[in-house]
Amino acid sequence: MNEDDRRHIIDRYRRYLAEFGPSSRALGWGRDDKQSIRFDTIVAPIVAAGGSVLDVGCGFADLYGHLRSRGWNGRYAGIDLVPEFVAEAKRRHPDTDLRIGDISSVPDTFDFVVGYGIFNTRLPGQANADYIAQTLQDLLRRARVAVCVDFLSSACDYQDPSAWHTNPAWAIEQALQLSPRVRLSHEYLPFEFALVVFADREFEPSRRTYQRRYGVT
Repeated sequence: MNEDDRRHIIDRYRRYLAEFGPSSRALGWGRDDKQSIRFDTIVAPIVAAGGSVLDVGCGFADLYGHLRSRGWNGRYAGIDLVPEFVAEAKRRHPDTDLRIGDISSVPDTFDFVVGYGIFNTRLPGQANADYIAQTLQDLLRRARVAVCVDFLSSACDYQDPSAWHTNPAWAIEQALQLSPRVRLSHEYLPFEFALVVFADREFEPSRRTYQRRYGVT
């Protein structure tokens, strides 16, 4: 991501934070109950695996609290471009690993790499499609099991001019260039979809089915 786009994103969310305070609306979402619905699209395999999680664009680290409420007790790290978000996340979760930056500043790998809301801003500089394609590669390089991301869908009757709505068919095409094992969910909320790209793609030759490891199906 170039510096102009980085500054655009930081400034946007600082405006939301000043207007709405430390709430889901400051993160660009609507009501808090919708956030739980989004998280539940991907937490089941993470909880079953008990593996480590890198939360890219972590905001207030709400995913950490959500995972804990589901019985997960693994290693968590969160990273966000907005310093004020990271400060609030540290206030809420003082014992967690929370960092300022983006995926390029993360040297280590995790079982699951999650990025919710990171593709939803229309960028003034770099083409959004190029940014998404490159970021998916960067996320997958740091994932041992899977990458879990979400998008605003282009399959809707209204698009916010300041937001980026992604074509689901294009997104899954990009994912299949990275791994033959992908999952797209377009049923949990109107106008949004989630994409899981598996780094773990081993299959059982005798049965021609993917290995069912880490609680992932």
